[in-house]
Amino acid sequence: MPGQPVHLLKIFIASPGDVKLEREKAGEEILGLRPLAQKHGYDLEAVGWETHATPGMGRSQELINALVRECDLFIGILWRRFGLPTGEAESGTLEEFNLARERYAKARAPEIMLYFREVHPDFLADPGPQLQKVLDFKKQVEEGHLALYAQYRDPEHFASLLRKHVTEWLLKLIPEPQARPATAKLPTVHDAPPLSAFAEHLEYCRTELQKTARPLRLRTLTLPPLFLEEVDAERPRNMKVSNAVKMFPRLLILGEPGAGKTTSLKKLAAEYAVWRGEGKEPGLNEPEDFNLPIFVDLSTYPTLVRSTDTDRRGRLSYEQSIVADIKYGLWRLITASVRGVHDVDVRKRLAAGGCLLLFDGLNEVGEAFDEVVYQIRHLVNHEISHNRFVVTCRPGVYRDELRNEFIAFQLERLSSFNASKVLEIEIGAEKAQAAWKGLDEYTRDLCRNPLMLTLLADELCASDTPPQNRAQLFDRFVDRYLSEWARVKGAGAVRVEKEILSALAWRLGTNRTLLSADEAAAAMSARLAELQNQKDAPLDLNVATLNRTFLEHGLLRETAGQTGFFHQAVQEYFFAREVALHQSVEYVLKHVGDPEWAEVLVFVCGLIEDATEVVREVMKIDPYLAAKCTTYAKQIEEKVVDELALILIQTLKTKFESGIWLGKLYQEMIALLSIQSKALTKELLELFCRVYDQKSQAVEDLAFLLLGMRLPEKAISFLEPLVNENPSDVTLGGWLGWALRRAGNSKDSIAHLKKCLELAPENGWIWGNLGVAYRKVENIEEAEFCLYRAVELDKKLHWAHYELGRILQKKRNYEGALEYFHEAIRLGWESGLPHFWLAEIHREYFNQPENAISEYEVAIQLEQRPFLLPKPIFGLARALEAAGHIAEARQRYQEYLDRDPWGEHAPEALAALERLGAA
Repeated sequence: MPGQPVHLLKIFIASPGDVKLEREKAGEEILGLRPLAQKHGYDLEAVGWETHATPGMGRSQELINALVRECDLFIGILWRRFGLPTGEAESGTLEEFNLARERYAKARAPEIMLYFREVHPDFLADPGPQLQKVLDFKKQVEEGHLALYAQYRDPEHFASLLRKHVTEWLLKLIPEPQARPATAKLPTVHDAPPLSAFAEHLEYCRTELQKTARPLRLRTLTLPPLFLEEVDAERPRNMKVSNAVKMFPRLLILGEPGAGKTTSLKKLAAEYAVWRGEGKEPGLNEPEDFNLPIFVDLSTYPTLVRSTDTDRRGRLSYEQSIVADIKYGLWRLITASVRGVHDVDVRKRLAAGGCLLLFDGLNEVGEAFDEVVYQIRHLVNHEISHNRFVVTCRPGVYRDELRNEFIAFQLERLSSFNASKVLEIEIGAEKAQAAWKGLDEYTRDLCRNPLMLTLLADELCASDTPPQNRAQLFDRFVDRYLSEWARVKGAGAVRVEKEILSALAWRLGTNRTLLSADEAAAAMSARLAELQNQKDAPLDLNVATLNRTFLEHGLLRETAGQTGFFHQAVQEYFFAREVALHQSVEYVLKHVGDPEWAEVLVFVCGLIEDATEVVREVMKIDPYLAAKCTTYAKQIEEKVVDELALILIQTLKTKFESGIWLGKLYQEMIALLSIQSKALTKELLELFCRVYDQKSQAVEDLAFLLLGMRLPEKAISFLEPLVNENPSDVTLGGWLGWALRRAGNSKDSIAHLKKCLELAPENGWIWGNLGVAYRKVENIEEAEFCLYRAVELDKKLHWAHYELGRILQKKRNYEGALEYFHEAIRLGWESGLPHFWLAEIHREYFNQPENAISEYEVAIQLEQRPFLLPKPIFGLARALEAAGHIAEARQRYQEYLDRDPWGEHAPEALAALERLGAA
């Protein structure tokens, strides 16, 4: 509201230290609500001890209390910690709450909102002193009616609740708006045209509208988008778009760029347009309840409304013309969206009801946002309320302006499982599995956006040589994306656009914050001027056009007047490209120790010609990141790769010697193995021997590492020559027997281990290995004999006790199996395997799901190797379902599918999600 004084509203956030994510979410939501507040003469500021408490003398809590005395809204967040005593109260959060209540009792301010995160039942059984204080406080609040409070599941749920509650609080402060100009009367419903009059329009929706779904191939993705719960805990958590439209006559769909908003609406229009004449089955609808689809592209609103008023504006004053836009603007766009029918007949049909109005792109109307929102509300509440309405918008723009009229859902990003299955549909199962497994987690997460997934599918379809790393992938599909957009929209040259986006990314990266629209335009203008001076860009190209293009195709986004890339990974790619082509690598090297720069460093190594210097500097601080950089590098000196390998081997040696279980060393193992293909000048065994004092221990640890990472062939390749050179070395022979068994060659493993026993008949470790090999070929009696002999010879051989438990489990002696599993744990074996099988017995045979849940959770905690996690996760999901913890069970079933989309239990997990209402 220009010209009016701005009233700053301070929102104090109180919490102990275990809800850091919630505090960050609160700050983001408050920042996002500032535009709504500013429209009405207010502004919002989140305050807390970490940002606003000024250092000074005296009691530290008193400095924080000063912020509470000035705040307009008090938000308290608690989970499992209550905090430390302050001298005046049991915790700082409690002292702050009491002060806020005292203020409210005197002056009815500040408003107080409390949020308690749900606590897992296992913690409630034995809460400990901190959690007990939280539970007692919650009980006092509830019984004493001290304040209103809400419970939430996770930080995302907290953010949605907070957004709703703060918006409601803010809107209470805003006076009711004055009445807006009345709109023209609509025709009566008696003479509405028959549906057969709309045959041309329906044909257009079925055919032509689908062809323009996206410039790329999103329309071919066959899995429908799912909705996420946004606010109401009673609302179904997931549902298909078509079901949501039937259930809610006024539906608002929120989604980030590329999430599938436009595609969803165009697909709905096409499906609802399947109508074959009077009295015949019309597709999704019953004949008596047919909804005529009208897809309205709101991005054309400013252009269409202003252009059709050109003549009239010559005769009307400016104020009159604005009123005309408000009265007729959206109507004009609706009637223009119906093909082959006169405007009057469209109005008559809408007045009669039975239409499905699909308003796409509320965020794309620019300065006319408030104007269009007003018109939609007026249509819904007064003029054509007997129709169905769907509106799409980006979350960063929408701020609950339609909360009274519409039910809001957010388009869910594809799960990793759904993304992998879409890829399978697009390029075939065999190619999809190999491609998906070859992507790192960061890129997989990016491909949960349907647009990015489509780009990946297109790239894999177009090339028989899939990208080797994320830098190559981004380089290829950014080129493909911009080229396709240029072909469809006639935009500028791809190289020019990449240069300008790189300049913007550099400015954003060095700024470490979003830029205002003017700052972003200045950064892009400077690079465009350079290109035009060098005659590398056309002189008629301007930044306004490019910026509009970038916003339209979703690479950039504008939120609250600030400009940035729609995904951090895209910004990091363009920043790294700028470093590789135009800037000094020294700038990036200054940030080697900053985790926020890690992905940029990885991208840089994939784009510059020689990554030696970068890797050399990175490995001084973070050898694991250096290994990742090495795998991405186009070129790197072999000597540096050897040096990095030696550092990683020394780290592994230290951790092995301290007794850390192999399952917790995945980061170290994968880092070492990932650089193996990057021109190591020496074999791994030789490098291990340079680090270890004893060659025998180097051999054992290398064999253990390779077998632990499910690479038995690599272990066999270096063990066989050593065994041939030293046939009497029983330890070497034992490791080779183990490797042969892991490679699936149990017959040779048994023969080899028997030879070892001829040399060392009292070696318990060899007996145990032989027992496991017999179990693999289902010779249970021989396996049991060998394993009993192993523990007789070496009572501390923990894994042999575990293997005996497996044998007894197979023989249905479950009590005996439990005893041996517990003994393996008691002897100090930190593997998750005994806990997993304990859980299986408790769940499957003793019908004790709660006991099973505890054991599954321990098994998952003890294991970092991702290929071993799906089974305990699936078992945990089944136990949670059996115990009645449905929401957590759904989450774990989905986690299983995300981790192993083609796993042996994938059909069961899918069936469970459908059974539990998540599909």
